Amino acid sequence: MKQNKSFFGGKDALKKQKNKTERKNGQRRNKTKKRCVWIGLICGGLLLLLFGGGRYTSLEDWKWQKWYGYEKEETAFFCFYSKGEKKETLNGIQKQCERVKQALDGFFSCEEKKKIPILFFREEKEMDRVMGLKQGTRAMGVYVRGKIGILLPDSFTKENKKEFYTTLLHEMSHCYLERACPKKCPSWFQEGLALYLEESLAGNIWEGTVSGKGEQWDFTSWKSSFSDRDKESSYTLAYRLMKGMETRFGSCFIKDLTEKIKEGNDVETAFYRLTGKKLVSFYRETIKRRV
Repeated sequence: MKQNKSFFGGKDALKKQKNKTERKNGQRRNKTKKRCVWIGLICGGLLLLLFGGGRYTSLEDWKWQKWYGYEKEETAFFCFYSKGEKKETLNGIQKQCERVKQALDGFFSCEEKKKIPILFFREEKEMDRVMGLKQGTRAMGVYVRGKIGILLPDSFTKENKKEFYTTLLHEMSHCYLERACPKKCPSWFQEGLALYLEESLAGNIWEGTVSGKGEQWDFTSWKSSFSDRDKESSYTLAYRLMKGMETRFGSCFIKDLTEKIKEGNDVETAFYRLTGKKLVSFYRETIKRRV
């Protein structure tokens, strides 16, 4: 007796089953696409409501204004966030910021066009809370994830103006270095360069001291944090290393080194290409023996 192949699962039945499966899969894909479209529209609507139809430029911008209650003042190169500061105070701060920008544009051989967000605080606790620092950090200024936080003095006396200017210069140098260099620089270089620029561009000489044994502060171990080291000693050794380079290789060396890093080299490779020496050896010869 001849068997009916379609009944017993022959080619026709397999083909029909395959087509049925493909139709179901297609229906599922269409439903998924529709859901994604609706979710996208809902999220877009929520974001539009959240950011006030263009009033807020980012989630952080919304948070600082809407959540923390800061007032935003925007200029060609900066976004200032403050609470209840007088117009004259903000105008004076803007002039200081523009002076710092001009000085850093010259050192980094570029004109920074992307706006820099700067938050101004009257209390240390408030700065720690908003900038995400540990309580009791006791910093005059800080650079965190692309934004600057500065503690304002009670009054802008001549002495306070100078301190404010150098603090601003220090923190803005971190911003310039991060934006200019393809690779992230180690912490010792970031802080050492900032202290070096305080001196060379603002005449503020670092007078920190070193405590403890020298091997505890070897710059090669200071890549990203202060978690297990004395902060003043680390800053001092980073500064001395910069000054040692300048003394040995000339007044333009730090600028030349920064240019090499901007090309995509890490700090140690850039140093070697300019001097033919290993940075670790130079550090041990000129700095560590002084500790």
